[in-house]
Order: sequence, then structure tokens, then C-alpha cells
Amino acid sequence: MNILLHNLHWISFNVLLAIIPIPLGYLMLKSKNVFAKLIFVLAWLFFLPNSLYLITDMFHIIYDAKKISGVYLVIDFVIYFSLILIGILTFVTSEYFFEKTFLVKKYKKHEFILLFLLNLLVGFGLVLGRFQTVNSWEVITDPNHVISKTLGIFNSPGLLFYVLLFGGVAQVTYYSFRKLVAKNI
Repeated sequence: MNILLHNLHWISFNVLLAIIPIPLGYLMLKSKNVFAKLIFVLAWLFFLPNSLYLITDMFHIIYDAKKISGVYLVIDFVIYFSLILIGILTFVTSEYFFEKTFLVKKYKKHEFILLFLLNLLVGFGLVLGRFQTVNSWEVITDPNHVISKTLGIFNSPGLLFYVLLFGGVAQVTYYSFRKLVAKNI
């Protein structure tokens, strides 16, 4: 039971971070002021990877399974499955606001490529967070750390592979669920 209570703290925080891009995306879509729109786009872009980051949290269940069993492990599994669903929902909703903001008629024919480039940035952000332990707010609070860790990715073929892998997963996830989100927004 202690492991579940311990997990509740960081899971709650990660869910909060995953939700942040939704209002930023909405403000990005609705803003008429170019400067405000730019601020919302940049903030949205820095926080967007947090939504899919929830999916990578499922790896914690491997460690939890060594410490808990029975009904507690089942509860833990349900929690991680819920995180995956929340991650998908927050990611697709957030990216849908980007699509509605920027992929207007003249860019529609390049939609797949533009979204793939965006999703490569998401993959890059996931690698920065999961493997390089960079947080979104460190872009402001510790830019030297972010730059150092970013350069570390470019010097590692293994991390670049994960950027491509996570970017591909983001692309597939978005195209798999965007119609569901579009119907409900």
C-alpha cells in the first residue's frame, strides 16, 4: 500500500503537467494578438511532451511488481492503464488545437509532414524528459542544463533512435485518435 501512496504524489504531478498543454493550446487557437499567440505556442510546445510522457511512466510497474502483489498490483495496473489513456487524450487534444490553429487550407496538403516534424519535436522532448531528466520549466530556470542535455542527444545514436521511435509513436497516436477528439471539441 505504501508504494501506491508514494506513486500518487508523482503521478498527480505528471497528470497536471500533461493537462497544461490543453488550455495553452486553446489559448493559442483563440488568441488574436500575434505576440500572445507566440507566447502560447512556445509554452505549449515546451509542455506538450508531458502528455505522452505519461505513457512512458508505465515502465514503473516493473519496479512496483517487485514490491507489491495481489489486489495492490491489480490496482497499480489500473492506475498505469489510466495514465496511458490520460496521456493519449491530453496529447491528441493538445495537438488538435495546433492543427486547427496552423494547418489551414494553404498548409493542409503538407499536414502529414508538418505534424510529423512536430511529433519529432515531441519525441525529442520525451527523450529529454525520460532519459536526460530535463523538465519543461528548465527551459526558463536552467537553460544551460537544457542545452547540455540537448547536445547530449545529438551525440548519442541510441537517444536519436528513441527520438525517432517516440516521434513515430506520437504520429501514429495522433492520427489514430484525432477524429475521436475532433468530434468532442
